[in-house]
Amino acid sequence: MQRFFAPDMRTAMREASRMLGPDAVILSSEEKADGVEVVAAIDYQEAPSVNKKHKKDKEQWLTDPVIQEMRQEISAMRNLLEDQLIGFAWQGVKDKKPIYASLLKRLYEMGFSRSIAEQLLSNLSNTHDLDTAWQEILLRLESLVSTHEDDFIQAGGMVALVGPTGVGKTTTLAKLAARYVIRNQADKLGLISTDAYRIGAHEQLNTYGKILGVGVQHVESQAQLDEQVSLLKDKNLVLFDTAGLSQRDVHLKEQIAWMTESNWPIQTLLVLSATSHYQVLKETIKAFRSSKLAGVVITKVDEATQLGPILSICVEEQLPIIYTTDGQRVPEDIKLARGNSLIRSAVEINRQYASSCSDEELAYVYAGRKINATESS
Repeated sequence: MQRFFAPDMRTAMREASRMLGPDAVILSSEEKADGVEVVAAIDYQEAPSVNKKHKKDKEQWLTDPVIQEMRQEISAMRNLLEDQLIGFAWQGVKDKKPIYASLLKRLYEMGFSRSIAEQLLSNLSNTHDLDTAWQEILLRLESLVSTHEDDFIQAGGMVALVGPTGVGKTTTLAKLAARYVIRNQADKLGLISTDAYRIGAHEQLNTYGKILGVGVQHVESQAQLDEQVSLLKDKNLVLFDTAGLSQRDVHLKEQIAWMTESNWPIQTLLVLSATSHYQVLKETIKAFRSSKLAGVVITKVDEATQLGPILSICVEEQLPIIYTTDGQRVPEDIKLARGNSLIRSAVEINRQYASSCSDEELAYVYAGRKINATESS
């Protein structure tokens, strides 16, 4: 409780709010010869009976059908006004900056996130010719995409492939193993599987191992993993095939811990599908971040209708892209990731498969908003 003196009531209330915060309550006021005296406090509680009455009145007010209808109408009017303002803003961009609007449309149709699009569109040197500006955009994009200069596995060491179910980790591991054996010798390679969840996972990797002439070790605990790694420590390269678990699976942390808490320096590559949506990719990377990712392998490029989402997330999360895969053939359908090749693929895929965005969609993208569910359904 605190007293405030001021020339008038408004000044006194302003001072009480400044000193006690917006939750201040005026307990009493009294006029004085030179102004007004106000007594204020915070967390002032009314009498229980008054509180109870106010609560009951509030509940009745909220459930009143007339009030509910008025609230719905006000909400609908607000949404309509916001929609109109968003549309006006986008139309203004189209009228004043047509090149910018066309470039944003292309980037959005390719699936790039708003933050990446803004980064690419900022401070362009040429905004008068669409084709010239587009080439500058592509060069900027190529410089943003981080890749690995050398063939990652040729350096040897211990490399685990991690990622959600269904992205093709085991097939990708087989491609990497075959790629290594072709350039080196089978006796220089070790294979370990930690996948104790998926039916048939062992058989699939065993089949690949037999074809390559490489034995496959199966482990079901971190202790077994460390034991098997110690037996393979003389190998130039040891590849680990891990369980395909959803980013929300309760067993995921345990699987990651096997790698991060191992007595051996195991590097991890996150395997992501090019067909996944942006938000799914973002959530997946967040879930696997604790495995100290060395980079990303992008699979199913041949099945994607956009590369913008996965390129956006890799740039935003500062993850280098190590390999890409575009088919089931072992080992032919795996390539070293290269920025210029990825950008060319993104443009070509967009040319073949992307659908044109409406002005309404672009207006909402420009405003950083989602289209209202009632309108997009």
